[in-house]
Amino acid sequence: MTERERFIDAAAGRPARKAPYTFVDNGRRVLPSPVPDLDLSRPVADAVSGSLTVQWTTTTPLLVGGGDATDLETERGVQNGLPLKIEEDRYAIPGSSLKGLIRSVMEILTYARLSFIDDFAGHTHSYTDKTWQDVVKWSQTAEHKGGWLFHTDKGYELIEAQQTEPIFFDDFLPSVGMDVRAWHLSTLDERLTAIAGTLNGLRKGTDFGSDVEGTAQLVMSGPTPSELIDIPDPKSREYLFFWPDEPSPREIETDTVRRFLLSLNRDTDRAEGANFLAWTADGRVDAFEARRGEARPTLKLQIKSRGNIARYGLPVFWRNPHGVDQKHSSRRPILSLTALFRVAYARSVHDMIERSQDDLPEDQLDFVQALLGWAPPEVSESDFLSSRNVAQKSLRSRVKFGFAIAENARQQRTSNTWAATRPKPSYWPYYLKAAKDAATHPIDYNNQDAVLAGRKRYPARNQAHRLPSGGQSQAGVERTRMESNVTFLEAGATFTSDIRIHNVTPVELGALIWAITHGDLSGAEGYSHMLGRAKAYGYGQVSAKITARSLSHACKAGTITTELALQAFSDWMAEPEQMGARPEELEPIQRLRATAHGATGEALSEQLQWPRVRNSPESEQILDAYGELKQTAQTTMWRDKQGQPRSGCAGKPVADHPLSLPSYPRQNEGGS
Repeated sequence: MTERERFIDAAAGRPARKAPYTFVDNGRRVLPSPVPDLDLSRPVADAVSGSLTVQWTTTTPLLVGGGDATDLETERGVQNGLPLKIEEDRYAIPGSSLKGLIRSVMEILTYARLSFIDDFAGHTHSYTDKTWQDVVKWSQTAEHKGGWLFHTDKGYELIEAQQTEPIFFDDFLPSVGMDVRAWHLSTLDERLTAIAGTLNGLRKGTDFGSDVEGTAQLVMSGPTPSELIDIPDPKSREYLFFWPDEPSPREIETDTVRRFLLSLNRDTDRAEGANFLAWTADGRVDAFEARRGEARPTLKLQIKSRGNIARYGLPVFWRNPHGVDQKHSSRRPILSLTALFRVAYARSVHDMIERSQDDLPEDQLDFVQALLGWAPPEVSESDFLSSRNVAQKSLRSRVKFGFAIAENARQQRTSNTWAATRPKPSYWPYYLKAAKDAATHPIDYNNQDAVLAGRKRYPARNQAHRLPSGGQSQAGVERTRMESNVTFLEAGATFTSDIRIHNVTPVELGALIWAITHGDLSGAEGYSHMLGRAKAYGYGQVSAKITARSLSHACKAGTITTELALQAFSDWMAEPEQMGARPEELEPIQRLRATAHGATGEALSEQLQWPRVRNSPESEQILDAYGELKQTAQTTMWRDKQGQPRSGCAGKPVADHPLSLPSYPRQNEGGS
């Protein structure tokens, strides 16, 4: 069976293994910069400087952000995405967008280290998941336990609630002035606003309609999915956490809290984590940080301010893992914002990197970092600049991307209301793969044989498909906040940009030219990039061609051609100490080219779609398809929505039961 046949067969099966994106293997090796001991204050050997003029032509409609309009739709929660205009209303593509586009290609081309990765810690809250079952071991008689998590000068500490009691909507909503349906649909931010001044903070239990003595805090979750509001037995309660008479803090391991936070919010580590606003509009958690310029208060001081408990203490449900006494919290409890526990997986995305790639020494930059610049993660202020290694210092790019300006672009006359979704690395059946055939399902973040699937790419396909709309997300939940009113530029627009280079080697110049053209200077092969919004539906396909160059050596007479630069890069890749093969001979580069080949994608257009379960309601078909695949991987037997028994693959070898996305067929594949 050929690669193409396997790809089509995987998409047609049940569960279907298909998506509008694919992954290109990142390779075990990381290639270093061809410039040892790079110092921007002096010329590199055989340095080249100058500029390239690139013509970018859209094959399908394009929208690159910058023009969010404000009108009636925006007031209703729908953001209006308009094409960017500069210089007397000429449409443009920002240089930063072009740089990101080229960088993503070059990272595959030069086997770059996996550095720009979402620091996501996966979790599961499905009681059918083996991880959840093994850790929680929940029973109908299990007692809910709550408490307040504090970040102090000593680390993280938990004060256990004296009691954790359910409180029914009918008991407290009259004080809020909101009916049950409105409460179901309101966000956590809206709920916090609604109870402000009446039921916020620590108050007498009787203020909430409870018979329990003592002071308590109302602990709420986020909105109820619309399809779960009108069922026979919908959610009908929140919880009260009662403050203990004698608080006794219990130390919680930092790594346990870190994984809990990362499982809730992908932006947990952002620097703006100022101000301990524990709950945000969508019910997630900001970093536990003091206000800028403040030292973090001691626990004693924080407890004194418990009248404004949300300033410091985060209300959490807790439970010890199975086999540990449940009377008091251990140092490694399961933490959750809701009574339905989220169980964090053993590893985060960052933890998977070292299993997926053999990195360079930490004081060595890779090819892309040295050429296009590098902004390291935060470094402790106690680390003086002179003591930092290369990877801890910022490095500016030696390549500058200017705006791409269009002369003939036309905006589409009609806009599209698009219910956008964001793929998440939590979906391990696609974002992870088995490192060996003997590995067994499920290949999740707990599996010792799991590695990252590679770098994600949206294949070009020479056509754009209708965007989903209608006030519903692909999960079938009403979420106007996820909707965008987008307007694209028509296909056929031509943009022109200049790329300035300074102090680069012929090898580096060749890699840049390859990344722009996919190694095809003439454009005869029909390679394209994918840029902007709605790439999952074929929008943003752009071809690139170098139309002019002005390149010269810095320290010797003469110019260098684009052909010579490409050859220099190819020769460098073929050196034994590098890859020992030319780019076009390497499998990841062949698959990279295939994803850029519009004709290949066009022939696989039916397979480059979201999976669907056709006998489910239309609004739930995609979500059900993803659920079926996950259930198949993590269970031995399960029942679908129609009640039909289905066999699972848990514990079975992946070689005999493949469930990951199939490899994208190479452009001229014909082998098995």
